[in-house]
Amino acid sequence: MSPSVLGIIFLIYHVLCLSKVHLIGGLELIKAKIHPTTIITGYRLTCREAVKFMQDHLNIKVDSLGRDALVNAAKTRCMDWVSGCPWIGSDLDLNVWYMTCGDIKYLVKAVNVLKAHGKSARESLYIQGYILNCTVASQAMKKCITNAKIACLDINLQKACMQLGVQIIIEDPNQLEEIRKQGIDYLCLKEFVKAGTMAVRRCRKEDLRCIAKTTDGILISSSTNLEGEEAYEASYLGSADKVIQECISNDELILIKGSGSVVPKGGVVESALSIYLTNFAITLVKQLAIAEFAAALLSIQKQLSVNAAKDSTDLLTKLTAYHHAVQNTPAGDPKKVLFLYGLDLMNGDVRDNVVAGVLEPTMSKVQSLNAYISLIITKPKPEADSHGH
Repeated sequence: MSPSVLGIIFLIYHVLCLSKVHLIGGLELIKAKIHPTTIITGYRLTCREAVKFMQDHLNIKVDSLGRDALVNAAKTRCMDWVSGCPWIGSDLDLNVWYMTCGDIKYLVKAVNVLKAHGKSARESLYIQGYILNCTVASQAMKKCITNAKIACLDINLQKACMQLGVQIIIEDPNQLEEIRKQGIDYLCLKEFVKAGTMAVRRCRKEDLRCIAKTTDGILISSSTNLEGEEAYEASYLGSADKVIQECISNDELILIKGSGSVVPKGGVVESALSIYLTNFAITLVKQLAIAEFAAALLSIQKQLSVNAAKDSTDLLTKLTAYHHAVQNTPAGDPKKVLFLYGLDLMNGDVRDNVVAGVLEPTMSKVQSLNAYISLIITKPKPEADSHGH
């Protein structure tokens, strides 16, 4: 079984375990005469706040980590897939992250190779970042944006409604296909130019997926939310240090520079979110649903401690005490380093998991949180009885 398949199986197991606890807590709230709509709304609000808190306080830029920490992050992710993975112990060349390392062969689609006319093969360049073989949709747009926020959309941006008495008549079917291929029409381009943004159209879907994964964003194929309204949440946005359009050889390309981010594992995120959401619930009306969600986040750490034959009560008490202390200290306090402390199940203690190299991509944790919410708020349709009611 391939590592990618095992990774999917591990993610599903993680989601199901946590969703089970949330469902049990939701049923208890329903028995306590709390309306299901209130619980679902509280869970959705909790997910948004959890993602925002994680991105604001627990994100660690990959650029600030050394080589050893990045290698350990790759090992940690691989150990989630299968014990004894051949990546473990290998010396990854971080300058060519997606290239072949030793006897390990990567998927061809994971390697992005662009060909440009005008130079020889010996003048090939390695550029740290992602290169998009496209240009901005309008020459009036900016060619460089620093600290960019990136939205990956797999939808057309076109003005659908015409003014009264205005109509477009197309006689040639080929022209109709050209209009459909635009992606962004000229009226929408005008708004992008006014906002000082860069817009690129007709991107390949494979590029959109890679950009979303690289920048910790989410690829959106529909602008409709669960309520049937058009909306776009800020948590869907990716980020990059710089997005610039440059001329390489004789072609102009768009470069997305700046690395993604990681978060420490070992119960760090769940413990920090549990403390934060418990305090956050006090300020809202829907506090019961949020508090239930916060309590359920500690179930994974408890189960891991039990599986490792450790005292789960002692470990969780110590870990939550650390995170409670760090969230109530002012900025600049030396105790802020406790934000990075998680479980060390080998020695039955807590430790700085960033120093230990127990890391995972932020995008993976965000996807897990969104998967929890999607699973626990999905309600099956009621079956009709024998009378059709």
